[in-house]
Amino acid sequence: LDTLNLGSPFEFHVPHRVAGGAMSSSADLNGVPVSSPEAPQDGLRERGSFIVFGRALGPSPFSDPGFAHHANSEFVDLSREYEYPLQYRNLKGLGLISAVGFGCVYIAGDTSVLRQPETVLLVVVGFLALLFAGCFFCCVNCLHFLCAPVAPPQLLSRTELRHLLGTTACTFWTILLLLAGGLKHFITAQPGERWLEEALFVIESFGAIVVMVPSWYLVNRFSKEPVKAGLIMSMFWAGAIFSAECAGVFNTLLLLIWTAADPDCNATMPVGPKWPMEAPSGGCVAKANLEWVLTPGIVEESFKFMVLLRLVTSLEEAMKSKALTRFPRMSTISCMPCCGWFLKFAASPAVVVLCGMAAGAGFGSLENVQYVAKLSGIVKATGSILPASVRIFTAMLHIAMTGTCSFFLAISLFSQRKRPFVKFIGWIMMVIGHGTYDAFCTFQAEMPMDECFTRVECYEEQQEEVCVFSRTGKLAECSCKAGVDEETRKCASNSTALVESKEARVVSLEEAKVVLEVADTKKEAVPIHEMQFTQVTKLATANISGWYHGTTPKVVDRIHAALRASSTPRFYCAKDSKESYVCGPAVVEWWPGAWTSWLLGIGIIVLFCLLACIGLPFVERDFHSRQQQAAAEAANPRGQVVQMA
Repeated sequence: LDTLNLGSPFEFHVPHRVAGGAMSSSADLNGVPVSSPEAPQDGLRERGSFIVFGRALGPSPFSDPGFAHHANSEFVDLSREYEYPLQYRNLKGLGLISAVGFGCVYIAGDTSVLRQPETVLLVVVGFLALLFAGCFFCCVNCLHFLCAPVAPPQLLSRTELRHLLGTTACTFWTILLLLAGGLKHFITAQPGERWLEEALFVIESFGAIVVMVPSWYLVNRFSKEPVKAGLIMSMFWAGAIFSAECAGVFNTLLLLIWTAADPDCNATMPVGPKWPMEAPSGGCVAKANLEWVLTPGIVEESFKFMVLLRLVTSLEEAMKSKALTRFPRMSTISCMPCCGWFLKFAASPAVVVLCGMAAGAGFGSLENVQYVAKLSGIVKATGSILPASVRIFTAMLHIAMTGTCSFFLAISLFSQRKRPFVKFIGWIMMVIGHGTYDAFCTFQAEMPMDECFTRVECYEEQQEEVCVFSRTGKLAECSCKAGVDEETRKCASNSTALVESKEARVVSLEEAKVVLEVADTKKEAVPIHEMQFTQVTKLATANISGWYHGTTPKVVDRIHAALRASSTPRFYCAKDSKESYVCGPAVVEWWPGAWTSWLLGIGIIVLFCLLACIGLPFVERDFHSRQQQAAAEAANPRGQVVQMA
């Protein structure tokens, strides 16, 4: 089948061999060629390609003239697909089982959904399927990659070309999931909180939508080749599911290591051993900044950068890639060809940058889901979405950071001279910028005004528990009966300093005696003043004043977690020792203010805008001029003078 009349000058060419390649024996192949059930016969048939309503979601790679040069390429055979070799025939079933199990765990494994026994059973079954089938599937593929010889390159199949250019199905299911999520939030919310739930849901993905949709339109408007929305959606989900989830695991492990190494001064709690009476030192702040660069800076930017390694700039590069020559090959399942789904085609530098922006948008959107869930209680209590709305800015920041990395990657991929080191320039810049931004957000944070903190040391003396205030003791929390004066950050009407038992119980006046004093000297030199022991009422729910506090939940959560893990009792703030406690303390008292993180974040976004609006058009024009020159030289091999447009 050489040509098909489609009513337009669009023709399909089905090559019979790889250009310049020799025939190989079937024993050397990692995939067995079979006839495609969707091969064109009496006209184009696109079974399972959403041909009815897919026109609005993007052009078809088999019918749009803009993709004709791909369909007619010598590296593509639209009449074939690939099946696993005989020794790997069970991998297809294992792959389907693991994919279904992953979907059950990922979608149904939500704390709000797990309240139903049926959902718990579904998650357990999905987890077991993912554990056994998925592990076996991955192990077989990894062993083949490590032990089997490299298979000779074979032509790209019909399904592999669809995934290489982006599938309409990915766009369709993304839109469907977005609508289903909004409907789920509306149905499950309380009647008086539905508009807040919908607003929170919109905030989770608003930054991605408001940036990516116009960007995709502009690239399509000025690009010589269509860019399918399915390509952008694939990079979006790779950034969300792969990058965000993997980065979350590694971030948690590293933060635990920093905390164990130095409980008083680490990335999530850079307060020093004398906070809140004394601000942390410059050395502590610098150390915490470095830990932020080493944790979310390197981890998150690296996993987002890994997603960009899926991109190839030619069909020949895709055909010879390790994804199609080092793993068992199969393409008869239209939704998940192995491992053709991994590769994505970037036709120009602008497409590389757009794919990088999509990966950052996916990462930021999934990160917003977690942060907005933490802030939902504050939003519902105050009736204002301002504490959560700052997540729109952080989502745009993720887009700008990954977009900057992809700009330098595009220069490396499409430059005339091969410069592999150029691709890492943007990555290094964003590792430092990302980590420093998170550090600034931590340093500028303030604890809620109705939370007061002190430091105490407790010890046994004559079979009684003796506790003294000490600037170098354990961090503890004290409370004010009559509220807090926001100007002085002290109790409005100080109560007698008393201690609360760890277990809730009623304590008589004669039951115990406790000593509380401000002391920086040794315990033996502390003067003793006996005070009666009683029970302290429970603290009220924290109210966060200042909407920008929504950017720094980690440091607040970390201080609360440290207090819960400590065995230190809880106190009333001391009556005659105002210097022994601080209410609503700043994490770093001498830090200039919240404008530092905003300035850095806006600076990163402005840098990306300059690269995209000034640098990218220059790189794009240079690439297309070299393309035209190469085409002219190919059409005029004798070296005659050609008038270039």
